[in-house]
Amino acid sequence: MRRLFRTKSRVLLFLVGTIACLYIVLLYYSMNRLDAVNMRSLHIHKLDSDIGRMVRKAEEEAQNSYKVSLQTSTSKMIRGVLHKRLYLYQPTVNGTFECLYSKKQIPYKYLNDDYCDCDDSSDEPGTSACPSSKFYCAFQLDGARPQSIFSSRVNDGFCDCCDGSDEWKNYLLQNTNMLNVEPSSKPVLCPNRCDGIVQEVRKQKIIIMEGRKRKSEYLKEANSIKDKEFFGPEGVFYKLSLKCFTAQIIAYEYKICPFKECTQQKNFDPPIILGTHTKWEKMKPGDYILKMTGGDSKLCPDQKERLTRIIFQCGIEDKINSIEENVCEYNIKFNSPAAC
Repeated sequence: MRRLFRTKSRVLLFLVGTIACLYIVLLYYSMNRLDAVNMRSLHIHKLDSDIGRMVRKAEEEAQNSYKVSLQTSTSKMIRGVLHKRLYLYQPTVNGTFECLYSKKQIPYKYLNDDYCDCDDSSDEPGTSACPSSKFYCAFQLDGARPQSIFSSRVNDGFCDCCDGSDEWKNYLLQNTNMLNVEPSSKPVLCPNRCDGIVQEVRKQKIIIMEGRKRKSEYLKEANSIKDKEFFGPEGVFYKLSLKCFTAQIIAYEYKICPFKECTQQKNFDPPIILGTHTKWEKMKPGDYILKMTGGDSKLCPDQKERLTRIIFQCGIEDKINSIEENVCEYNIKFNSPAAC
């Protein structure tokens, strides 16, 4: 019995020792793997940082090079050209101007000299000599679509740009004390309307921010419905289908029930149906148009059925903004947080 007990004890001790050794080996292997992962993570982080520094350095060098080229090639801005496109209007190494598309080379002094030399009309961005080209206003809003006019409107006596930069010839006349200017050719003074535009843009941004906050209520309202796509992305316009909205335009009262029915009524006459069948004409961020067809055809040319387009725009409350009619077609601009 003692021999058997000793044998079992030895086997048990051997197993315990083996397990302990395996645990130590496994622990050592895990620690090495963890160190490798950490080292790799540090290496990747360092690599990302190095790449970021290289990109920033390249951008700074490009900007500095662009500034130097502007200073060395010309000391003035090119009238009618966007700032980001000025590099296209710098003189070549031969001191010429290369037409943007035809690649024809002309003397640099011909640029904006009020005579169209390039076949592609690119040498007169600031005058009306090439009427098929565009003139970009000096004032531009950051992040907005560039504001431009047809070159044929430059110096035509009408202020198209909010800063009046398109009437630059008149501006020069006003600042040269020309006493012999005929009364019929007195320069036009363009008031600066840019501040008003900036204020309007800021106001619109505030509306968008507030509208997006309220949009969550519309998404929550749509959680209980199954056919969400019928009511726009994630059913965001479903809440509007639960109400009707009215507007009084002269003698007509309009009743707009999105996704259901639109009507027009004059005094105590029977209401005229403007649309009942719903279909999305456009459905993408910033461009939501709901088309409602199947309206009454009475008094419409060729018995054409009336139809209504509800153009949803971002707003902080649900309301009809405007209604326009054009031969039995009705365009309704409708403000709602759902469109933000």
